[in-house]
Amino acid sequence: MNVIRHAAMVLIFASASAHAAYTNPLIGNWVETFPNGHQMVTRLTTGSIEKMNRDTSGTLSKPIASGHVAYRDLGTSSLGQGYAIDFLGQDGKPSGGIMAFVKGADEMTLDFPGMGAHHTKRLSQ
Repeated sequence: MNVIRHAAMVLIFASASAHAAYTNPLIGNWVETFPNGHQMVTRLTTGSIEKMNRDTSGTLSKPIASGHVAYRDLGTSSLGQGYAIDFLGQDGKPSGGIMAFVKGADEMTLDFPGMGAHHTKRLSQ
């Protein structure tokens, strides 16, 4: 019994450390600044997306849009490292989404179908 328990613990720790080794470059807060000084902040977590307005004083609004997401690596292109951000329906299946192209650690372009590209910078905390 101790051998089985030990083997199970080894698998759990190995799985956790393998998961911790992968860092998704999209995770974080990204900001697009408009000519009037207002900003749109996009917050990406491991499983969700939120969009918030930020006024010129730096005050964030409550999320104006949010949802569950999954990420897919699309490989490298001339635009940068590409990712699909799939919006997940209530059934957990993809139902549309956006594309993201990361250039370096602090620059990303979000491409919304039918709405064009939005150039963002990582928001320092």
